[in-house]
Amino acid sequence: MTLDNLPNLEKWTEDSAGETNSFLMFPQLEELRIYDCFKLASLPQSPVLTNLTCISYSLKAFVSMSMPLHSWLVSLNVGLLANIVIPLDDQQSQGRRSLDTLQSLEIKGDNGFVSIFILSKLHLAPCDCFAFVEELVISSCYNIVHWPVEELRCMPRIRSLRIWHCTNLEGKGSSSKEILPLPQLERLWIASCGRLLEIPKLPASLEEMKISYAISLVALPSNLGNLPKLRKLGMWGCNGLRKLPDGMDGLTSLERLSISECLGIDKFPQGLLQHLSALKYLYIDGCPDLQRCCRNGGEYFELVSSVPDKFIPATEPTKRKFVIPFC
Repeated sequence: MTLDNLPNLEKWTEDSAGETNSFLMFPQLEELRIYDCFKLASLPQSPVLTNLTCISYSLKAFVSMSMPLHSWLVSLNVGLLANIVIPLDDQQSQGRRSLDTLQSLEIKGDNGFVSIFILSKLHLAPCDCFAFVEELVISSCYNIVHWPVEELRCMPRIRSLRIWHCTNLEGKGSSSKEILPLPQLERLWIASCGRLLEIPKLPASLEEMKISYAISLVALPSNLGNLPKLRKLGMWGCNGLRKLPDGMDGLTSLERLSISECLGIDKFPQGLLQHLSALKYLYIDGCPDLQRCCRNGGEYFELVSSVPDKFIPATEPTKRKFVIPFC
């Protein structure tokens, strides 16, 4: 069920005495999406609800919702102010009230971030509530300036982390010296974070990293070249980058490399050169000097000639069909 832009909807059905009905209102409802229902302050009773989305896109409207989260929830998308509570089920004890089924969490906007980590009226700490989350998306949270290291520490099972359109995220401070506290992280995607300057060191579990339109980023994580499981590495629209990290000898599993619209990158570090011939896919575009090195007659040509799937166009502008840098 989807409720979208219902500005006058205030509450669910009541009985003749004005009390909310106690019967199960939607006994088979599995997925509920609520967008811009500015006066609605509660959720219906739904005993099998597994996917819940509550978002307000309007900056002018103030939405505050009571959001009880039951232990069978699998996916949660929050983009409004909410008082999050975890009701006790009959089979749950006072000592265990975590959301052990919640696997996917998306936090959208400043209000969503505040709701999850600050304003939630929980009897347990967020570390207990979201300890089983494996996929986390943080998008359009403009109140984040530093890497949310302490918040991420509450989610040690995260395998996929996406940070999108957090335009005030700078990552300054000690972040570049510490390892991101996600020991099981496999995929990291950072997009459209225009003020981002630094990325923390990455865990050895990482298999895929994509960075796009981080125009202020001046350096990649210092331990990027020592990630033995990294298979896919892509970056585009990062004109602040002047070079790749020194070394990169440890990228023994690297299969796919994409660099696009990164004008400052003009060469590969020595450690990466020994892995170029083992690549299955190579995409270099919008990097004139690096393209020149990889093309016929360039110093890297022999190393990349054996790559079965590659796209390295001429340095001169040409009319060509747009190609997705990597998949």
